[in-house]
Amino acid sequence: MDRDPRRSLERYNEAGEKGASAPKPPRRAHPESTQPVGKGLAATAGGGAMADSDDERDIMQCDDRRFKAMVRGDVAALRMGLSDHLTYTHTSGVHDTKAQFLGSLTLGQLSYKSIIPEARSVRVYGGAGIVTGTARMEITARGQDARFRIRYLAVYVKAQDRWQLVAWQSTRVPDAEAESPEDSGPSPLLSAPGPPVLR
Repeated sequence: MDRDPRRSLERYNEAGEKGASAPKPPRRAHPESTQPVGKGLAATAGGGAMADSDDERDIMQCDDRRFKAMVRGDVAALRMGLSDHLTYTHTSGVHDTKAQFLGSLTLGQLSYKSIIPEARSVRVYGGAGIVTGTARMEITARGQDARFRIRYLAVYVKAQDRWQLVAWQSTRVPDAEAESPEDSGPSPLLSAPGPPVLR
């Protein structure tokens, strides 16, 4: 093999004059193959329809189980389904911790006769899931019966491979208004007569 660079250059030029094709440059990798692995994994985890669908279904089932446990007065089931850091805000604005909420059920200060969820949607953001929706409620609070509809927001977090409710916020709305996804009018609590009702 001739290692003289000048002779190699002369042969290259002669080949070019005779119409021979010049050596092709190295083939560049496809842009997708140069992306960081972490970015691809994040896109798969965040946008995978199957993973999102599974989490959304699990969260909705937790929402259903919690409502059923509240109607049954099943404090043991609720203790498992509620986070120790629970923030539970009733339609009256009264705030309960997990212990306070379970205590009101145990002492009979609050009981749920019926909870019928209506339109609901759920979104998953990593280890948190947010449920928004409306529901019909029938309760007894401090000996007073009440029937009404609410619009609510429930936040679930995943802990020890199960979803738990960590925050609840609900607003009492008229029947006609509950059909609408947006509330642009004044709060019905501002004009509602009588003491606020726990929810």
